Amino acid sequence: MCPHFHIPLQSGSNTILKSMRRRYTSEEYIEAIEKVRAMVPNAAITTDVIVGYPSETDQDFRLTMEICDSVRFTDVHVFRYSPRPGTTARYYDDSVASHIKSERSRKLIDLSRKYSCEFRRENVGKEAKVLWEKTNSSILEQKKIFSGLTENYLRVYCESQADLTGSITSVLIKQYDDCSNTLTVDIA
Repeated sequence: MCPHFHIPLQSGSNTILKSMRRRYTSEEYIEAIEKVRAMVPNAAITTDVIVGYPSETDQDFRLTMEICDSVRFTDVHVFRYSPRPGTTARYYDDSVASHIKSERSRKLIDLSRKYSCEFRRENVGKEAKVLWEKTNSSILEQKKIFSGLTENYLRVYCESQADLTGSITSVLIKQYDDCSNTLTVDIA
């Protein structure tokens, strides 16, 4: 089993969670995250959050930001609410203005990037196993650059003349580049 857990939060507000008919509270959610972290060190934890759900107040959004800030997710998939057929929320009148959804989305994405970069930096110098997926060839330099995912869901890159596609190898994560948000590795 790979130490990557995708656990949708949706909202940090119990009021919004109840309106969404979620069967958990923000407190139960945090407790579950704490259990994962205690049992699986260096696990990547990613989530989904919906911003601008009908009736979401500034306070509701603040609670979501606080949870995302305290959990420090490896990645947050941010979705702006839009009505979906067959859902109760489609019929709610109290919609959030588009510009507010956009601003909340931007704030959450910025926070997510901060912790995503931090998690990548923390993995530099560690060994990992990588499933190699594809190659990106550079004709000018005659290099084959392979891309793959570590078991904790970090995208990494490696130069190799051998075809790594589909193989799993042990690597040493050697460098993180903030500008390109890339991790490079050496095959161990």
